Parts: sequence; C-alpha cells; structure tokens
Amino acid sequence: MPYLDNRARCEAEWVKENVEPVWLEESGNCIVDEFMPSSTVKMTLRRSLLHSSNSAMKKLPTSANQKKSEARKEKQEAVRPAKNSFEDMMTKNPLKKPAIDDLPAFWSPLSDEDITVLRKRNSRRRFDLSMIHSVAARCSYSFPQVLVCRPHRRGGAPFPTMFWLTCPFLDRKCGELESLQKIRELEELFRARQAEVSLWHEKYALLRKSISLKDIDMPTGVGGINWHDAPYAVKCLHLQVATWLGWRYHPAEDWLKEQLEVTECACGICGKRDDGQ
Repeated sequence: MPYLDNRARCEAEWVKENVEPVWLEESGNCIVDEFMPSSTVKMTLRRSLLHSSNSAMKKLPTSANQKKSEARKEKQEAVRPAKNSFEDMMTKNPLKKPAIDDLPAFWSPLSDEDITVLRKRNSRRRFDLSMIHSVAARCSYSFPQVLVCRPHRRGGAPFPTMFWLTCPFLDRKCGELESLQKIRELEELFRARQAEVSLWHEKYALLRKSISLKDIDMPTGVGGINWHDAPYAVKCLHLQVATWLGWRYHPAEDWLKEQLEVTECACGICGKRDDGQ
C-alpha cells in the first residue's frame, strides 16, 4: 500500500494479523491484501483474541511524527504556569485592555433626526457639526447620548475631548453628583487603580489619533488630561460618563454604575415638542 503513510500501514498490518473478513456478498475486487471494501466486508476479531486473558487490543506502533508531537506537548505542559487559585483571582484587580485595532462597531453615523435633536439641545451655544465624527451611545429611545468628536476644530485648533455628553438627563445627573463632592471620591478610586487608569489614558490617545483627519498626535489622555503629571485627575463627571458610555470601557465602571443607577430618563423627553406633546 504505497499510498498510505506509516501510521496507516501499521494499522493495516494489525488488521491482517488480528481480524478476519466475513463476506456478506460477492465483489469483484475483494482481495484482502490489496483492498478492503467497507460495503461488502464485516470485520470480526479472531477467536484467539476474544478468549485471550488480555481483553485490550494490542497497542499500535507509534510513528516518529506522533512521538515528536507527544514530546512537544509534554514540554509545553512542563513550562506552563500554574493556574491562580480562586482567592488569588478575587484579590487581584484584572487589567481590562480595550481593543483599538478597529473603531467600535456600536458607533453609528449622524442622521438628519440626530441633527435636529442636537440643534434643539444646543440652541444657546455654538454647535459645530463638522467636529462630530459619529454617535457613540444612544438611549433606548434612539436619541444620541454621547457624540464622538474629531480631535481638531474647523480652524485646525486641537480638541482633545473625544467623547461629548449630550444627554440632558445625564448632564443634570452628573451636575448633581459633582455637588455632592463625588469628584474627590473618584480621584481616590483612580489612585487605587493607577495601572489601569494609565493604560486607559494611553489607549484613549491612540483611539483619538485613529479618527483624526490630520494625524494629530496629542500628548494628553482622556479629555486633555496630562496623566503623567496628574495621574489621578478626573476633570469632571460629564467627561467620565461620556467616555464610559462612548467607549464602553472605564477603569471605574463599577463606581459609575453605582452612582448613576440609571443612564436614561423614563419618558424620552428629547422626543417631545415644546408644547409637551
């Protein structure tokens, strides 16, 4: 059987030594030494094997490639580090690394309806549509909550804040939390999670550069914070909430969830007209 590899040849030799064919029907090419048609032959063990004291079948010879594979597997198992215990996993704060290879799939383009809502929300301030890259977060009523801003203004001036909170409900909620001195509380939490906060700033800067039309490379992190000199800076809760919802990643995500409790209003106020309808 020249077309078979060494493993198959060993199996065929074992079959010839320990198995006898039982013909079920005639066939023109049923020479056992050359061809074993599965449709016409039923294999049965010889009586000597069935009545042998050793009921297990004879182990087939191991090929050279199989020996190499088993040796490689044993070597990998030997150098593999032991798994952490449950107590170790509970005491360690896992470092969550956000992916930046591609833009988040949940970002959506700005629609005409979005523009109408945003113009209404920002009727008393300058609102530059050219700075908006996309919508990063929406409420269950489909209204934009967080916008993705380009890192430069129309005139070329840098704009380091990539996520902008535009939900009136969350804007008011963040203001209430700031009046309760929650910024200081979040700064203390950042101090306890320094490694994760530092990674957060670094990934933010890379993501911001990836959406820049002018390839602007800013040395600052989230919202323009210089985390090298001020590693625990919060700036404002509006920035923190916008970054969390717009990126779906934040080193203090658990704390933000606890403080906000809910992330949208219960009545879809953005869709109501001035007359309340």
